[in-house]
Amino acid sequence: FDKVRIPRENMLMKYAKVNKAGEFSRRGNEKVGYAVMMQIRNHIGFGSWKALSHALTIAVRYSLVRTQFADESGVEKKVLDYQTQQNKLLPLLAATYAIHAGSSKAARMTAENLVRIQQKEDFSMMKDLHATLCGTKSFYSTEAIDGIQVARQSCGGHGFSSYSGFSSLYKEFSPYVTYEGDNTIMALQTARYLLSCLQKARKGGKLQDNVEYLRNFNETLSIQQCLITKTSQL
Repeated sequence: FDKVRIPRENMLMKYAKVNKAGEFSRRGNEKVGYAVMMQIRNHIGFGSWKALSHALTIAVRYSLVRTQFADESGVEKKVLDYQTQQNKLLPLLAATYAIHAGSSKAARMTAENLVRIQQKEDFSMMKDLHATLCGTKSFYSTEAIDGIQVARQSCGGHGFSSYSGFSSLYKEFSPYVTYEGDNTIMALQTARYLLSCLQKARKGGKLQDNVEYLRNFNETLSIQQCLITKTSQL
């Protein structure tokens, strides 16, 4: 804007203020601004499952109507009946539901954090919520962008046509992996938080409910290893 005057009472000065002399000052705790940024990271989690569900809707429906290679009766099989196609799409479909559940939980945590800040100036959830949203933002957006690519490839040459919708979807979602922080850095921040909680658990310290499982870390690790071994034997 050029030569546009905005009245001071219309400048949305809840957490920052400009006085009549033009001097800038902050109001309240500076962490409030960071709490707002956390909301954006949470929106990226929601955007991740929505984009992935969009891609899978296209890919699964295509795989149900596209037929190829006749069986003994001479009838061509649906592409989704092939195990290789199922191996591509069904794990991504399961991941979409998991991301939806996780992002919904993160959204409830984000909303509770804002209520605490606004009503009581209570910032006690900030550290745990920061680590949670760093992890969800990093993992969910990476899983989504990779999943969109797999879904597109599973549709063969048709998946690369602009008519499929994949091209615009991939283009629109690509920036999500770098919005509000590079995913590598976000994942490292979550890892640092978890290692700190693990050390606290081994010393008998108090943990938040969302990381209480670390108190039985060795047992959890052995169960995961057992599941991995059984899965590899299937």
